[in-house]
Amino acid sequence: GDVAMIGISALSYDLEQKISLFHDYRDIEFIEYGIDEATDIEALNHHLSKKENKDIKISIHLPLKTNLVEDIGFLRDANFNYVSNIIREVSYLKPLYFNTHLGNVFYSKYTSNYKNYIQKANEFIQRLLVEYPNINIYTENVYSFLNQASSDLCAVGTKPIEFMDLFEIANNKSLGFCFDLGHALIQDEDFSNVIKNYNSMFHFNLNDKTSDQHLGLSKTGKYTKKFFYELIDKYGFSYIVLELDSSKAKETIEILELNKL
Repeated sequence: GDVAMIGISALSYDLEQKISLFHDYRDIEFIEYGIDEATDIEALNHHLSKKENKDIKISIHLPLKTNLVEDIGFLRDANFNYVSNIIREVSYLKPLYFNTHLGNVFYSKYTSNYKNYIQKANEFIQRLLVEYPNINIYTENVYSFLNQASSDLCAVGTKPIEFMDLFEIANNKSLGFCFDLGHALIQDEDFSNVIKNYNSMFHFNLNDKTSDQHLGLSKTGKYTKKFFYELIDKYGFSYIVLELDSSKAKETIEILELNKL
């Protein structure tokens, strides 16, 4: 297939540093920007309105509070409006895609009626795609340390079966899978079936399985350039995002020997 576009992640506080990495390396083709609230959009607008930044391609990581599985109707509509407003406000940038987590729900409710929540996620996504027919949405695997019924909210989207079921119900070419390697390492799950069967992108970051550390590649050891290129050759992603802070992103870019401008 086509060669994946490689990008780097950014939040409002490190957007400036990530923009300069974008300018330094020809092979970094876009920035995946995380938005949680209106001020994040203002920061993005401010930087992208500068003449030297007008050719930066953008994708959007929707708010971490996006909850596709909210089961209270009123809150669900509020959440939908929150997300819909963000999409509308950034649409002038023609984002390559929007990425989202599935959300959170009480553990006992989820485990007792799992299919119902997958259906809710599907309805939310289809509703977005009706309102914005030209966008692409990727749903991302996450992790949870919760393994018993409690009053804690449990993350939805930690296992391959959840995505296989979602994509089967959704049956929509505009919906794909965002494989987050770091989250999969913590959760100790193999998502290769999902990746092979559905349009998938890649969030690259590493950890020691105890927490979501967002580590980059090393020159030696298990996680080298060879590891990275073998992984992406095996799967063929549409987009690759180095989801790392500026210094780790720069180190990883150097290890991958990406081309400077």
